[in-house]
Amino acid sequence: MTRSAVVTGAAMGMGMLMARKLASRGWRVFAGVLPGADTRDLTNGVDLTVLAQDVTDAAMVRAGASQVADALGGQGLDLLINNAGVANIATGVLEAVDMTEARRLFDINVFGMVNVIQAHLPLMHQSRQSPRIINRYGSATRVGSSSPPSARHHRQASRPTRKGEPSPRSISSKARRASPRARSGSPCHRKYSDRASATGTTMERSPTPSAARSA
Repeated sequence: MTRSAVVTGAAMGMGMLMARKLASRGWRVFAGVLPGADTRDLTNGVDLTVLAQDVTDAAMVRAGASQVADALGGQGLDLLINNAGVANIATGVLEAVDMTEARRLFDINVFGMVNVIQAHLPLMHQSRQSPRIINRYGSATRVGSSSPPSARHHRQASRPTRKGEPSPRSISSKARRASPRARSGSPCHRKYSDRASATGTTMERSPTPSAARSA
């Protein structure tokens, strides 16, 4: 049976690489991107479905989940990768943090992730496999160097809460730190992105090792 995955923030960087890797391995992939995003590199040479998805817009996220449900026809969703996020805003010392930017960071990195999870959990309960959620985070999601309750902390802390929730089928949940070697805009990231664009291939390393091994 073909396994299915939703990957958010898939228009560029590691989100694009993970979506393409899974699609190349035969997964049914739904790649979430911001409305109007250029998806030519994402879709080049692979078969996947692009979803218009602003994670801060709960109605849009639910509409995308309904599109996934219709496409899967009751088979359920096997993997959800929360990759969408922003970095390098609301940074610096706490005294100088721009609160508008700090709220935007939490809206995307924390509450946006919750929007996505809530919309897709009913589909994951229908999975006949071993469904799992992977939340990716980076060290750049701190709000001020003196502020403990960072967006990264809340992104990680949501994992055990969900694991304790009642469910007809166990859903594995993991938090994984984004590799600093492939952060958006880094030389390594540009190298892999350029390679993917030129050849239609992706990184050799599986983005979700345990999931890929069982594919």
